Amino acid sequence: MKSSVKKILAIEILVLLVIISNFFVPYLFDKYRYLVFFLGIGVLIYFLTGIDIDKTPNEKPIFKKTLFYIMLYFILIYLLGLFIGYAKTIYSWSFTNLVKNIIPAITIIIVCEVLRYQFIRKSNNNKIVIILSYLIFVTLDVVLAFNTYDLSIKDDLYEFIGLIIMGSLIKNVLMTIYDIKSDFYNSIAYRILTEIYVFIIPIIPDLGPYVNSVLLIVLPTVLSVVVFSYKNKEQDKPKNKRKRNIIFTIVVFILLLLVGLNSGFFKYQSLVIGSNSMKNYLSKGDVVILKKLDSKERKKLKEGDVIVFKYEKKLIAHRINKIVKRDERDFYITKGDNNERVDEGAIDGKNVLGIVKIKIKSIGLPSIWLNELFS
Repeated sequence: MKSSVKKILAIEILVLLVIISNFFVPYLFDKYRYLVFFLGIGVLIYFLTGIDIDKTPNEKPIFKKTLFYIMLYFILIYLLGLFIGYAKTIYSWSFTNLVKNIIPAITIIIVCEVLRYQFIRKSNNNKIVIILSYLIFVTLDVVLAFNTYDLSIKDDLYEFIGLIIMGSLIKNVLMTIYDIKSDFYNSIAYRILTEIYVFIIPIIPDLGPYVNSVLLIVLPTVLSVVVFSYKNKEQDKPKNKRKRNIIFTIVVFILLLLVGLNSGFFKYQSLVIGSNSMKNYLSKGDVVILKKLDSKERKKLKEGDVIVFKYEKKLIAHRINKIVKRDERDFYITKGDNNERVDEGAIDGKNVLGIVKIKIKSIGLPSIWLNELFS
């Protein structure tokens, strides 16, 4: 192993240990102290191995692809906002916002991405260095967000796993691929475009933590595949290009379908069955596709239909046992096929979300296991 690679490895181990120490000594570092620390590490690398800031031939074409997919991403999420609404950001167009948020955030991004690039390039893409670099920046993301969540609260825990851990794991795969295939200019551009807009744009789609976590995975995953498979134009055969485009289109369609069905803003929505109360018709871990019903459609419901309704902030799929009228309004007596008694109380029609149309066996079991694991 070359002397320069050993030096980079030693520096990476030092950085990783310092970051991990923040789990045991809370608030040892905040993002501004990390910035100073990383600047110091950059100076150390400069004196030990020198700094590499040369552009690569792949930089411009990969940047064009990056810009295209980011624009597509923003078009998608802002179109989604038309269905589910927008939320105002807490930031404003002011000098204070510029100084306190935008400039520090951009500075941190630049320093981190230049440092990541030096780790990888100065080691000639050494696999151990690449893995350590990946762990450093994933751990950094987790540490900086760790104290902002109360992990004893289930919702906070799920949000932390989805938005922070999963988002960081996928994002840092993309950042690493950028450095291997092109340079740090693309990783900086990606992070500025996807992370800084919340400080500038006054409204953002109110997608909620679940949909946001899915989208945070979709964009970097797609770009990781696109950038990793990039070849110079003269090497890229038209047949292979068409094949990749078809595969990409299918993957994007499936991912968008999953987002749409789970988010609940389409006519059809998916639901994971969480108990065996409807066995043998539905079992725990099955996924049902329900059709949402308006007031007119609810009047067409009949005994024997399997409906999804809200009860104590939960969604339940049970069969209509009897329909009763009170003050010219429909109420539904429901029962699980596997239960001995009918459900307590009558379900008001306004609490009926929809009727089960499609059932898919067992594909929701992983989400059930994850829920039980962290319960």
